[in-house]
Amino acid sequence: MASLKLKVEEREQLFYRKYQYRATCRVKGAHYTHNVTSIDEYRDKVDQLQSDLRRYPLYIPSGLNDLDYLELDNLIRYILRFEKNDKGTLRREGNTISFFSNDLDFLKKAPSTMAPLKITQVSVMPAGVKYFKRTVPAPFRVHLKEARVNSEIKQDIMDYINKNEGVEPSDSLYRWLKSATRWSQCWCSKTYYINYTDASQLMMMHILFPEVIGKNYKLEQK
Repeated sequence: MASLKLKVEEREQLFYRKYQYRATCRVKGAHYTHNVTSIDEYRDKVDQLQSDLRRYPLYIPSGLNDLDYLELDNLIRYILRFEKNDKGTLRREGNTISFFSNDLDFLKKAPSTMAPLKITQVSVMPAGVKYFKRTVPAPFRVHLKEARVNSEIKQDIMDYINKNEGVEPSDSLYRWLKSATRWSQCWCSKTYYINYTDASQLMMMHILFPEVIGKNYKLEQK
């Protein structure tokens, strides 16, 4: 574990706003380690699930051997120590468990048998700046808000884009603007954004359609 290399991930904030590291491990049958305190409890839980396949049958472990149960026992013990010592928080996705914490040494001990343990460290980017490895698409970018809005807003945004040079919508935003709807309201996504070249254009967008203007960024090349 001493030679384990950290993957650095640039993010706008820490994991869950407070954790610098994430350890991702994969263990066969890990999905059902939730709310069990011993391998015996785990066995009882699996036996019950195998006789009642009404919930999440794809994740029900099958063909577990003695070695698998030994690995699961190590995982359960690790989870109990992680929670008892208040090391952070965890998230389950199938047989993958991600542990979020500021205790790097503890995370390095997380068991992972289906794939090598992966540890990621957050590198917090300066507020209001997005970096690009290649050519920057524009000097500035503004994201829209996640909100239900009147459908007329789509035409207002399209009119502004068509009338102003140096204003470019993201592909997903353009598809949304062009899509037809028979409803009086529609859903705007925070994944939509507009690239623009003049800083003063942001103020104009706030004036014309303030209900959907979200976070804005300066775009820079590394």
